[in-house]
Amino acid sequence: MKLKHVLIVVLLFSTLVIGMSGIDAKTYQIDKKDSDKKIKSIFKNVKNKDVVIFKTANHKNLDLTLKKSITIKTKGKVKIRSLTINADKTKVSGLTLQQITVKGKYNTIQKNIVENHKSSGYIFYDPAYNRPYDGSIIIYGSSNKILSNKIRNNNNSCGIVILDAATKNIVRENLIYKNSLFGILLYSGEEKNKGNTIIRNTIKYNGKHGLFLERSDNNYIKLNRIISNSGIGIVVNKAFNNQFIKNNIQKNKINNITYTNEIDYRDV
Repeated sequence: MKLKHVLIVVLLFSTLVIGMSGIDAKTYQIDKKDSDKKIKSIFKNVKNKDVVIFKTANHKNLDLTLKKSITIKTKGKVKIRSLTINADKTKVSGLTLQQITVKGKYNTIQKNIVENHKSSGYIFYDPAYNRPYDGSIIIYGSSNKILSNKIRNNNNSCGIVILDAATKNIVRENLIYKNSLFGILLYSGEEKNKGNTIIRNTIKYNGKHGLFLERSDNNYIKLNRIISNSGIGIVVNKAFNNQFIKNNIQKNKINNITYTNEIDYRDV
């Protein structure tokens, strides 16, 4: 009997804790009449596990930074300018915007439209080729998921860039097209990125190469459609132990796939 009573007490305590954690989470509603200043104030005061729901609106000059593990959802078409994620375990879906930067871990970026980014700067500079680079979705962190987004029509910009020590990210089922530079770039500088999964994406009609791996190792590239890009379908430069499985690579202007230890991609 004593054991039974102990089990009942433990069960009641667990239920109480779960209930209390649910009470702590808040849901915020944002609509078109809310000013950028008010919206930034909301994001400044959110706590972990809170939910922010945007209703249909065009906040075209709004730049947001997430510092807490929250969820962003939308009801209708919602535009902002940019989003920077400095937190872990956020979930973002339904936005239309120009740029997303992910610096944290275990974040999910899903079913957003990233378009019309007109880059006037760069996220990193490659002195070896005298080339600045910018991206529309930029990943610095690890173990993030980039799922089912449309990334298109971005000027002087790559579609997705995975940089430096970013590892174990999953880029899946995205439509990446008509960006002026590469569709996807995996680039390692002083720190090595590796072990990322690029799967079931469509990468087409980009102004340079479809997929470029620069000093990025042990990645898993599977079942992607890489077609009709203006440069090479896949470029592998100083990148090793990458797995390429059942990708559909065709109709790229210069070549479908190139392996090299040195390439000057300013000229291709």
